[in-house]
Amino acid sequence: VLWHHSYLTACLCRRLSEEFGYKHHGEDFTAGLLHDLGRILIAVTMPQQFNAADPMDFVEDAQVLDRERQLLGTDHCQVGTLYAQQNHLPLSAIAAIDFHHRCEKAADHRGIVELVVSADHMANFLQRGEKPEGYDLDQNPGFQAIAKGWTADRVRAFKHLTPRLIEETTQSAVQQSTPAKPSGPKPSAGPV
Repeated sequence: VLWHHSYLTACLCRRLSEEFGYKHHGEDFTAGLLHDLGRILIAVTMPQQFNAADPMDFVEDAQVLDRERQLLGTDHCQVGTLYAQQNHLPLSAIAAIDFHHRCEKAADHRGIVELVVSADHMANFLQRGEKPEGYDLDQNPGFQAIAKGWTADRVRAFKHLTPRLIEETTQSAVQQSTPAKPSGPKPSAGPV
């Protein structure tokens, strides 16, 4: 489930980056893929505590990090950031890991962070089982940060595009993550 969430967020990052005309060279996808690295590390190293701290319902309210700190003594952003720093991951990915729940605090790589926050919000919505046509872009804090300074017409046009963008990106992500079936004749089941 976490792999699917990370991959979907990465695909949405790449698509949003294209739509916004950003000139990233893969760091958008990488940051989206790694943003919840801390969740994965906690799930692997402390599975019992992880289950108590993270119900995997993809409802990420303002208290999600507080709940983790209360139950774990840390949160997934801190764990992921420390791991990423120790392993010399790209600075833009480290910023996304660290600030994807509080993009207003990011000093460096803010554009990537806001992109990840936008994509993460969309991925969470989909993983709650919601339909793209019901997505409310006004609730997306990353998009609100990105769209500062946009004209009302540009915001309205992007809102109109958003359900189709989410649907197309989701379908593409599913196709890309599904292993290809071998073609050609099936191998014989006879004696070897």
